[in-house]
Amino acid sequence: MSSPHSKDTSVVRLRVATRRSVTPVPARPESLDALDAVERVTEFIMRRLREPLSVGRIAQASGLSIRTLYRLIQREYGVSPMVLLRQARLARARRDLLEGLPGTTVTQTALQWGFQHLGRFSGEYARRFGESPSDTLRRARGQFAVGTCARRAAPPQERRLASA
Repeated sequence: MSSPHSKDTSVVRLRVATRRSVTPVPARPESLDALDAVERVTEFIMRRLREPLSVGRIAQASGLSIRTLYRLIQREYGVSPMVLLRQARLARARRDLLEGLPGTTVTQTALQWGFQHLGRFSGEYARRFGESPSDTLRRARGQFAVGTCARRAAPPQERRLASA
């Protein structure tokens, strides 16, 4: 027979083991979890800028609910997830236009970065960067005189009238 003392010891061991198995491990502070989640979202978006993305797809791929996705991105960047995506695409389009490689067109660049409505692309681009996409491309190719931001060169007769 086991002694009463050994029974007490085994009960104590069981309680200690049980307490360890059900005591939650302290979670990392929310700010670290939030930063990890924001990093996952940002990486996902940046790797897929040319793909059609939705808030639902971004949330699912990041392991977040849509509501949490909105909250985290708003807190970190001050915009919604779709605005963040659009800003990243605009920045990439600008980079391509600034390279001014032969054969680059505004239309091709806009479509390549997921902008299907060219008028909206030009408007958003101009609001964001202070010049039209075609001005950026012309400037990159050196087609503007230094210090000018004209949309197009005036025909010779208009230039003469302006200087008179």
